[in-house]
Amino acid sequence: MDITARVKLGFLLGLIILAINSYVPYQNAQHINATHAEVKHSEDILFILNNIIFNLRDTQAAALNYIMTEHDEYFVSYHASTQSINEKFGELNILVADDPALSAQVKAAQVSAYEMLEYLNHLLQIRKSRGFDITKKLIETGQSKQLTSQVLDIFNEMMSSERKRLLMREGELNKYSDKVTVSTIALAIIDIILFSGIYYIVFGILKAHQIAAGSLNETVTTLERRNHEMEVMEKMMGALQACTNTTESYQMLGRFLPQLLPTLAGALFVKNSSSEQFDPMVTWNNPSTQNDTISLMECWALRRGQLHSVDHPATDIICNHMQQHITQKNSYLCIPLMANNETLGLFCLEPTDGSNSKIMSGSEEQRIAIALSEQVGLTLANLHLREALRHQSITDPLTGLYNRRYLEETVHRELLRAKRKATTLAIIIIDIDHFKQFNDTHGHDAGDLVLKTMGDALPQHIRGSDVACRYGGEEFILMMPEMSVEKAMERAEVLRKNISATRLQYGSQPLGKLSISQGVAVYPLHGDNITTLIQAADTALYKAKTTGRDKVVLAGNSSDQSGAVDN
Repeated sequence: MDITARVKLGFLLGLIILAINSYVPYQNAQHINATHAEVKHSEDILFILNNIIFNLRDTQAAALNYIMTEHDEYFVSYHASTQSINEKFGELNILVADDPALSAQVKAAQVSAYEMLEYLNHLLQIRKSRGFDITKKLIETGQSKQLTSQVLDIFNEMMSSERKRLLMREGELNKYSDKVTVSTIALAIIDIILFSGIYYIVFGILKAHQIAAGSLNETVTTLERRNHEMEVMEKMMGALQACTNTTESYQMLGRFLPQLLPTLAGALFVKNSSSEQFDPMVTWNNPSTQNDTISLMECWALRRGQLHSVDHPATDIICNHMQQHITQKNSYLCIPLMANNETLGLFCLEPTDGSNSKIMSGSEEQRIAIALSEQVGLTLANLHLREALRHQSITDPLTGLYNRRYLEETVHRELLRAKRKATTLAIIIIDIDHFKQFNDTHGHDAGDLVLKTMGDALPQHIRGSDVACRYGGEEFILMMPEMSVEKAMERAEVLRKNISATRLQYGSQPLGKLSISQGVAVYPLHGDNITTLIQAADTALYKAKTTGRDKVVLAGNSSDQSGAVDN
């Protein structure tokens, strides 16, 4: 074969090799892009499914809370969550439109979810039209719980299937990564053997293949990290929803936030309702602000109600609360926690000690922090509302003392503790003398003033372990664990004298002398259960009222324990 033929053959072989070099990377890139799109598709589906589950739980909680309390804010929250569910189902149906099997699953889940919502709406209508008792009986049938369980089972099954599909697609990405590497090496060997004269061309192709493989590995790493973030976020939200108060939620956040933002030092500040200041409740990785208290005007994020990021301290606007710390760090990020147009708290984030990184806009850290701020804000709002409702349910609104419901919850526990420790439990029943005359002579507002005065006075005469309650009308009860008969009588007498010395004035009108009668009973001397103990104290109170008032009488003792004034 002459040189011309050899050159032609070599040229032909070169074209074939070049064609192969072009086709194989293109084909692999097509597979990689297609698989990456499928992974992104699965992530979007999982995200929307998780949002629908969260909103379904919120919808059920809002409906049940409205049924229990008939507070309008729960009704508003119910409709907001319902609207969000409709929107998310719309997005989900669009995503799965090209997959008939998955689309059928989504439609079945949507039907079940709407059956649940329709039943909840039915309960709300029954609550409005026929009252709490009828609605409670419907709830006790368990249909609501059964529908909820059915819907959650469907969604959990869909999420489990989608996670398996996501893992399978990630495996395909890894397979294509290996394929790219093998094909690159094979083509490089062939190119070296056959085309040593076009070394630089082959080297360029090889380099391009290496870059593609590195990009693929980076993509796989990113997917694994995001999958881990989703798992941790799901665990955190489940734990937060199970919390019964804000203290528990802070403990949970202190456990999960370092896992979600390990490269950042941060502090969660929560608004103090009494001082309008923001106090640090959760910190991790020793942030510079962990001992600070922030006011609204000291932080641009709080003032503007939106994220405030500082990446270049020399030119960016610095919050006042960071002025003394900014020299230590290159950047920081403040994100307000919002819910129902109310600012509840603040995330203040900065690079960890020794790190020169910046929390740039669009970074992974900022993306996670924004998602966290939304979820934590909603959680804190729900917990605050729950605690407020709990406080209202056990507190007398006029006097600020605990009410009869709280007493009945507490007194049984204290009596069991007294029995277990073989100690005492004192019960003092207090009645305002001639209270009806205050109302009849001066009006109900004057009577309310008398009750408020008692509400202010009683906490000043008890220990931290004691409980003061408004028992009903003008009657009050003091429950005093581990107090002897002598001490209980002494406390009652001091209280009687102080109240007797009180002179009230309603406007410009003096109300005259205020006095109280008291009956004292002590476990185990006067009874071994709550009913007999309160009856004994009530009998002693009755004796105090019928023998002159303004006195303290011990159960089972006919003599006064004070210098009584006959009214």
